[in-house]
Amino acid sequence: MATSGIVIDKPSKLGCKELKISTCKITKAGIGGPLIDFDGNFIGMNFYGLEEAPYIPVNIIQKVLKNFDAQGTVARDDDDSPNRWPVPKPFWCYPKWHELEEGIDVEEEIIYQRQRQQF
Repeated sequence: MATSGIVIDKPSKLGCKELKISTCKITKAGIGGPLIDFDGNFIGMNFYGLEEAPYIPVNIIQKVLKNFDAQGTVARDDDDSPNRWPVPKPFWCYPKWHELEEGIDVEEEIIYQRQRQQF
């Protein structure tokens, strides 16, 4: 789906200094799609926001790809920490008693869930 808009020279509200703004109406289906000018030049990659249409400029994309090609890893911030977020380790929790469906044998359900985890 194509849409038109204007590139605005101001930073995004999403807290990433590399993201810029356009007035294009981007849907969630447009995330990762190209931002192209009327001459067919690639300007950047679209993101989705409720209040704005952020995009990452082509020069930042090129910088990341060059670094990845040379280093084999993603670019790092100025403080040399990797650009990643912590993901909690998976864990098992027993259902709350009031959430159990009537007629379920709790002991059988626990055994069944433990057997599923082994595969």
